[in-house]
Amino acid sequence: MDGEKKPAVGGGLRLSYRPEIDGLRAIAVLAVVFYHTQLRMPGGYVGVDVFFVISGFLITSLIAGELAAGTFSLEQFWVRRIRRIFPAAMVTVAACLVLGFVLLLPTDFEELGRSAIAQALLGANFFFWKTSGYFAAPAETKPLLHFWSLAVEEQFYLLFPLILLVLHRRRMTPGKLVAGGAIVSFAVSLVGVRWFPDATFYLLPTRAWELALGAWLALRRGKLPLPGFPRAGLGWAGLALMVTPMFLYTTDTPFPGLAAVPPCLGTLLVIWATTSGESSLRRLLSWRPLVAIGLISYSLYLWHWPVKVFSHYWFTGLYSPAWMRLAVVVVSFGPAWLSWRYVERPFRQQRQWGFGQLLFRAAIASGVVLVAGWLVSASKGVPQRLPDEIAGYAEAYTDRVELAEADLTVEAAEQGALPELFHTTAAGPSILLWGDSHARVVSPAVETMCRELRVDGYRASRSATASLLDWGEADQRRYNAAVLRWIKTHRPTVVVLVSRWEKVLRTPEDEASLVATVKAIQAERVRVAIMRQVASQRREIPKALALAAMFGDDVAQVGVRVDQHARFTRRSNQIIDRVGRAAPGVAVLDPIPYLSKDGRCLAALSGRALYYDYQHLTRAGARLLTPMFASLVRSISVAPTAPAGRAREDRDARGVSALPRTSRR
Repeated sequence: MDGEKKPAVGGGLRLSYRPEIDGLRAIAVLAVVFYHTQLRMPGGYVGVDVFFVISGFLITSLIAGELAAGTFSLEQFWVRRIRRIFPAAMVTVAACLVLGFVLLLPTDFEELGRSAIAQALLGANFFFWKTSGYFAAPAETKPLLHFWSLAVEEQFYLLFPLILLVLHRRRMTPGKLVAGGAIVSFAVSLVGVRWFPDATFYLLPTRAWELALGAWLALRRGKLPLPGFPRAGLGWAGLALMVTPMFLYTTDTPFPGLAAVPPCLGTLLVIWATTSGESSLRRLLSWRPLVAIGLISYSLYLWHWPVKVFSHYWFTGLYSPAWMRLAVVVVSFGPAWLSWRYVERPFRQQRQWGFGQLLFRAAIASGVVLVAGWLVSASKGVPQRLPDEIAGYAEAYTDRVELAEADLTVEAAEQGALPELFHTTAAGPSILLWGDSHARVVSPAVETMCRELRVDGYRASRSATASLLDWGEADQRRYNAAVLRWIKTHRPTVVVLVSRWEKVLRTPEDEASLVATVKAIQAERVRVAIMRQVASQRREIPKALALAAMFGDDVAQVGVRVDQHARFTRRSNQIIDRVGRAAPGVAVLDPIPYLSKDGRCLAALSGRALYYDYQHLTRAGARLLTPMFASLVRSISVAPTAPAGRAREDRDARGVSALPRTSRR
């Protein structure tokens, strides 16, 4: 990611500064920035892959040139890398820690401290790999998340020069070996994107082929002659391959894997086509505004994401307005330019410190970051810095069911190992909660009810897996089929279906799946209840409450209005109502009467947040639903047997539709 004049390889010649490479960097960094700010570039994340190919090409050009001239030194290579990367990165980390102390709530500040430690140890990609997943904190709360790609490059810079040096000393041709390594890495990436996608995304072994692609070109480009006209055409084709995915890919595109080939191959073609001679493509990429952005691309990459995170953290909701997203882009150029002008350039031009001196100073700086990160992490985000009311709302992040740890696996479901919420020795009614993460978060209410009424309780919850038969991916179908087998074996008194219905009840096929699920349960003479969806809020509730308290606003106005929630869930509620009519005997549980007041869905009660994000209830929020489940169980105990095919449609005053009694086998 250098923007200065560098020596390079090519028949013993030195390659002067190539402005078109900076133009290429500009396209890459703008793609990443536009992607992160959601400015109509859904595949802009491929800009990182463009950077990988560029880095592989430039670094290998430098190393191979110096090896050929007999002037290569590992110490000097690492000195250049430290000067180039380390100062700006450490300044960014330090600034984020300071801003985090002022702006972040304890849980997010604690994670920032841990990620700062990981970055100081050159392992940010490992940290974010291990902390990624469905239940991880949102990306918008992690100011150093983008450092994963920097860690990949740093690890490459540590290992790859050693490989080239060993090959050179043994007089082995590196080109074929680099190509072979790239093929192996790519093959692992192809497998990994399917079976271990998080590791494939974050780790060097499955990203190495992208860097190796650029390295291979640096080693072989002198042996790839082609006349000017077809070469120019291939260059433009490469630009198209590089840019098109930025607009066509989305977050649903399996990546990297095969999808990373077009942008990486395109970058390779562009670099090769512009290596020598004038061309229209080279003139385009050398356009001064592009080159200017390319020169500060490293600092812009470092700073744009913290600007996005800290602005989003407090001052925007789940969906930032376009002007705010555009403002993030514009504002990011300020600290990026300052970083380039007063950090990057001075340290790159500093020639007085030798390897030992530079390494010592870098170790001191890393040590300071390590200690600061450890203090932040060990103190759980320094909650003492916040007023009591704000700290109370921040406790929502710990007052929650640990969803990831509590997920029921497909294998456990197939073995019938469903967790017990409460177990009695006496014969009596029993209840099963079946659904996605929302079933898990309401389980404290069911557990409390079971203890109070001496009812057996069980739970079958799996993230992003609605309680619908013959629905979803293969593993989701296997899982739900296993839960149904458990129902057939154990025959609980009632099964309560709980899911984020608005996301899954969209089509006639989805409705048919719900009907089939209900009837399959009823075929076992087991009663069925469907719990409607809790309100989805406009933004993360702990932050919204803290912000309201900070500015003296009424926290009672933080939650969405009941009529807004009704509009949002109208489609799914209509489907649930139709299913109730199609399958007589279904009880419909409405949580909103228990979670609302004065026309608003409650966000807090008695100084405690009822959500720990924008849709999942805290334990405090879930326990407000205990009377709803108690009413359901009591209705089972006292309801008379209904005539066949006839459902009672009256509701009690708190949102539980009455349920006809059927005898258990």
